[in-house]
Amino acid sequence: MKILFLSFSVTQISIKRLEDLSNELFYEIFNYLDVYHVYKGFYSLNLRLQNLLTNSTLPLKINISSMSKSTFQQYNRQILMPNKHRIRSLRLSNPFLIDFIFSPVRITSNFIRLETLIFDHIKSKYLPNILHHLASLPNLSSLIIIPIDRISSPNDLYLHLFHLPALKYCKVSFEARFGHYTLPLTTNSISPIEHLVIHNDFSLDQLDAVLSYVPHLRRLFIQCLNRSSNLSTELFSDKPNNLTHVYLNKITIPFERFESMSRNLFNQLEVLRISISNDREYLNANRWEQLILSAMPQLRIFDFQYTNFFDGDIDNHHLIYNTVIDHFSSPFWTKRRWFFSYQCYVAEYRNQVAFYSINPYR
Repeated sequence: MKILFLSFSVTQISIKRLEDLSNELFYEIFNYLDVYHVYKGFYSLNLRLQNLLTNSTLPLKINISSMSKSTFQQYNRQILMPNKHRIRSLRLSNPFLIDFIFSPVRITSNFIRLETLIFDHIKSKYLPNILHHLASLPNLSSLIIIPIDRISSPNDLYLHLFHLPALKYCKVSFEARFGHYTLPLTTNSISPIEHLVIHNDFSLDQLDAVLSYVPHLRRLFIQCLNRSSNLSTELFSDKPNNLTHVYLNKITIPFERFESMSRNLFNQLEVLRISISNDREYLNANRWEQLILSAMPQLRIFDFQYTNFFDGDIDNHHLIYNTVIDHFSSPFWTKRRWFFSYQCYVAEYRNQVAFYSINPYR
């Protein structure tokens, strides 16, 4: 109603019936609504509105979560399948829908206008064939995959993703069925991905392999970064990269390994957000200062969180972390407006401390 009111005010016309609205105003209304709600609200009103919905060239945004099987079958037959070429964004959050929309799987190549595709709770068995056909789509730039079950072959999944010709943003969130896996390094397969989100545990050697496929990567998020299975292996050497934003939600690698990675990868880094547990060497302010000056000269945002458990008197730990705060208060930190604080508190079973950055630029 707000849209209609504003439209009437601008055009200064008096309209008594919804059917008197111009096609342009209907399209403006449709653009603000989910296609399914447009379909439910307008498709059955009259033949004119049916034609507006089915004969338009405007792109469609489809978000399908929960609906009955019979309702979806009708919606699929009347709206989705006749307009595959118009769909720009498609989100599927129900496993049974895959059978209808991507069956036979070769129909995937008919979504020629598709730019954003989100698979939420997809069965992993569908992924290889679907991803193979997605490679024929010229505009698919954003892809999110969240399987409902464990992935049996993560390497195949990543290789399919890295062969998508227009992909810029990719997010994957899964658990592997057989534990540790590592992609082979590549020297000739180049993916256009610029923003990669890996929302599961990842090791240093896995990251080393993935980076060989994505030389254009600018933004990287990893849910949990673990130490490599082979600590003697030299990682990240001679890796061309354009990383400017790195988010490492949980780090379980020694600080010296983090230093080595930083010197090889973070020369252009502008934003670093990390969280660490247990390893007190990450609280060494002087070591951080030397690392940032030598390896991250462009860094402007340093978002840091450290947590640990402790035993003994809480007052003693206040003294310890007051000293840590002092070390993180030198001119190096203050002139960059990087400030820090901490909290010691009693958890349910053990005492806990959190040391973290305070960000005035937020």
